[in-house]
Amino acid sequence: ALRVSASCGNSLVRILLLVPPLQLPLQNLLLGKMPEFFVSDCEALTDDVARLIVDQFRWLDFLVDPRAFSDKLLQVLSICPYSLKKDIIGSLPEILGDQNHEEVISTLERMLLEDSELLVPVLESFSNLNLDSQLQEQ
Repeated sequence: ALRVSASCGNSLVRILLLVPPLQLPLQNLLLGKMPEFFVSDCEALTDDVARLIVDQFRWLDFLVDPRAFSDKLLQVLSICPYSLKKDIIGSLPEILGDQNHEEVISTLERMLLEDSELLVPVLESFSNLNLDSQLQEQ
């Protein structure tokens, strides 16, 4: 049985993401809808739906298909506005946990070559990811 407390602050979406059969279709729906909400220079973060969507995946207990999720997230990351891109890159360790780092690192390296302004968030993300020794050497 799933216990939900009003004091824990979980949204309905986050609770549904914790139901394994619902997680994959829901994450595909949410990540697929994100580009519709890209707003440049949004002043109020609470009004920025794309950021709210990303926040639903932070510190999630598990991912049913981590590879599919990271692939879809990286696709969205490649087209999102700069300010959101920085936030997502900074949140990658909290979102992905200890999985699929090779693909994430290669994508971030490509993005860094394309846009040097992403240096700080990319380096912070690298430092917070649990990398094995081979990936650390890269």
